[in-house]
Amino acid sequence: MMHSVRTKILLAAAVLTLLFGAWQLFRSDGLITLDFHEAPVSKVIASIERQGRIRLATNVPPETPVTIQVKRAPLMEALETLAVRLDGDWRVVYAGAPTKAQAQAVVEGVATDKRSDQWATAWFPAMGLLEDEAVVDPRTLTVKPEADTKNDLQSALRQIAMKSGIMTAVPQDWNPTAKMPAKSATAASLVKQLIQSSGGQFQESFLIIVRSGREWVADRGNPPPPQGMPGERPPGDGRSRSGREGMNPEWLAQRTEAAIARLPADQQQAARTDYDTMKKFWEEVRALPEDQRRPKIAEFMSRPDIQEKMEQRMAARDARRSPEQRERRMKNYIERKKQIKGAPPKA
Repeated sequence: MMHSVRTKILLAAAVLTLLFGAWQLFRSDGLITLDFHEAPVSKVIASIERQGRIRLATNVPPETPVTIQVKRAPLMEALETLAVRLDGDWRVVYAGAPTKAQAQAVVEGVATDKRSDQWATAWFPAMGLLEDEAVVDPRTLTVKPEADTKNDLQSALRQIAMKSGIMTAVPQDWNPTAKMPAKSATAASLVKQLIQSSGGQFQESFLIIVRSGREWVADRGNPPPPQGMPGERPPGDGRSRSGREGMNPEWLAQRTEAAIARLPADQQQAARTDYDTMKKFWEEVRALPEDQRRPKIAEFMSRPDIQEKMEQRMAARDARRSPEQRERRMKNYIERKKQIKGAPPKA
């Protein structure tokens, strides 16, 4: 009898040990580990989805080979690395629609760029030197809602998108009356609240988008062109109609402040100092006549401290590239320099 009880206890302990080992193997602690060599991107995406417990869509062909090594990295860091390896950019999208199936169709449509005129989307990439230095989860940024006289869902979503960096997408013909929440909250919770209060269903998904002819997005280590000042839309960015109305400088400022608040405490003061310097400069430039604006921007961008920061950003992005990408980028850079040097002088 005693032997039987002891055997049962040992068996139970063994089962518990096996279960604990399996839990340790398959549990998700929010950190992503990837080790793939020339693997189909679909396989890499499946691994990220499983570990991060997210949905991840892309317009990249599923058989596209990817080499990527990431060890216990936060989800956003892993997404950034994969996006760089694909020469694209990532974003988190909140799709809303009257039904769940329609919300899923919106996500699929936005990811593949099919029938884009049917979706009302809002997405505003980082425009300053500060935001690209750290990979911040836009879902977690605190947004302070402001009342809007339009009182419609699409206008409210556009405000939250600009203040956070998330992407919102709803059917173009679905724009019910919506009252902006009164209290500050995370971008994710505000979007969910707005869509649900409008009688709709929402779906969270991540996208990795690769577009041709968008070097200013795919190579964000470089500064935006002079036209891309805070509060202005960069030329030819190909964003949807919701982004064509221009940007609100105050909303972008709130977004940067929220991003700074998410940085480690020992980094916040330096980041705020850098941001105050940039903000003051752009305010001064915006007040100048057009013929004085460009020379002032060129002078500012050539300052040693600004050049150093841009080099740091480029180095950080280069670190995520594959050796082949770095080699190809250097060859393109040398070729561009040769073309500029050989171009006839402007009249």
